[in-house]
Amino acid sequence: MFLNDSLFNERITSTPPGVTASSCIYLGVKFANQSSIKKQNNAAAMNSQRWWTKLNVTENELLAASDWIVETSLSRMQ
Repeated sequence: MFLNDSLFNERITSTPPGVTASSCIYLGVKFANQSSIKKQNNAAAMNSQRWWTKLNVTENELLAASDWIVETSLSRMQ
């Protein structure tokens, strides 16, 4: 859903593919686990799972792209 929705935003053309893909994976996991696990300290969870660095994606890039992807998804739901 997030990847499909990201295609409807012009930022997709200026965001590296690895950043977009990592953000979509991050969001998918975050939303899938939202109701099935106990809430953790978000900062601690981020620090323990920096898998996106293996794709040469920084935390700032990941979170910035995640923000605009969520905004796009929410606007498409309305």
